Amino acid sequence: MSLGENTNISYIIGIGRSGTTLVSNLLKRHQNIHCVPEAVFLVFFLNKFKNKNINKKEFDLIIKHIEIYGLSHPWVGWHFDKNKLIKGFEELTNKKLFVSYEETVKMIYESFIIKNKPIVKTKYILDKNPSYSLYLNQLQEFSSKSKFLLIIRDYRANVLSRKQSVYYKSPNIVYNAYRWRIFNNNILKFHTSHKTRSIIVKYEDLVTENDLHLNKIYKFFDLDPKMVLKNYNEEIELDNKEIPEKYKVRFFKKYSDLNKKVNQSRRDSWKEELSKKEIFICDVFCNSIGVKFGYNSEYKINIFQKFYYHCRYIIPISKAIIEVYKDYIIYYMPPTFKLKKLIERYKKNGFIKK
Repeated sequence: MSLGENTNISYIIGIGRSGTTLVSNLLKRHQNIHCVPEAVFLVFFLNKFKNKNINKKEFDLIIKHIEIYGLSHPWVGWHFDKNKLIKGFEELTNKKLFVSYEETVKMIYESFIIKNKPIVKTKYILDKNPSYSLYLNQLQEFSSKSKFLLIIRDYRANVLSRKQSVYYKSPNIVYNAYRWRIFNNNILKFHTSHKTRSIIVKYEDLVTENDLHLNKIYKFFDLDPKMVLKNYNEEIELDNKEIPEKYKVRFFKKYSDLNKKVNQSRRDSWKEELSKKEIFICDVFCNSIGVKFGYNSEYKINIFQKFYYHCRYIIPISKAIIEVYKDYIIYYMPPTFKLKKLIERYKKNGFIKK
């Protein structure tokens, strides 16, 4: 793989279960794109390290975080070449007095090797992370040339997927509808202010007119569609040996669903698999944002109904809001403190043996 100064770090953004993994799997076939797994280290250290030159101690801290987070979110389809990364960082620090956080990030991305994929020349690193939806402004400041591929999915379909494919998050309808509202409101605001650096692609459009919308994406990134590997066959192996027993069933459900091929038949499944009450609740909390993306409400909601349902479901709404603002607070905390808390949580949940 060839990552140089002109390699652009860009992002696939969208709330979980919106099709970001599908898009990543499609785009990783392009020979000028290197897609990376959800390692989330970039934002974890961004506030502290964005303007720093990284020393060995800080580098080791980043690697430790990557390995710990990987216990609950395995790199399905990638191999993390830790030894090559450590050697490369040592060689770079011997040549240069200062190594920036952006250089370090690129080296780490390069160490995530996609199995069976040849790379001609990497023009874009695409980092796909649902949680990054909350840090769009910070990311665009960190990498000034970055571009943002914003993936949107009908809020009812997203809530249904959350209901049926639980891993960590609650399946509660109100909780997930309100999270959709928060995440996608943030995405909409960002796109409105950064239209030249971002493109919105709807999941429903992608699964019905795959080639058309993929070509729009290639055009946005100024890439040649002819550089797509036609016969690329990625081997996906789900290995759950490190997953605690209580999470194994949900782990297989999540990762097997995420790696399925395009399935048009599931596009409007929410109409049959959500109850009328669940659809109504989704419309109450999401339609004011959803309509701006072209998703029309099944029900007419008046202001009194909105007020009533916000009061009635104050607990799951508060939970969704608190989790988002908790993430914002954590973002500004020292990395060593955050890593300590992450280790404690993983020990409690059984990902790290006590």
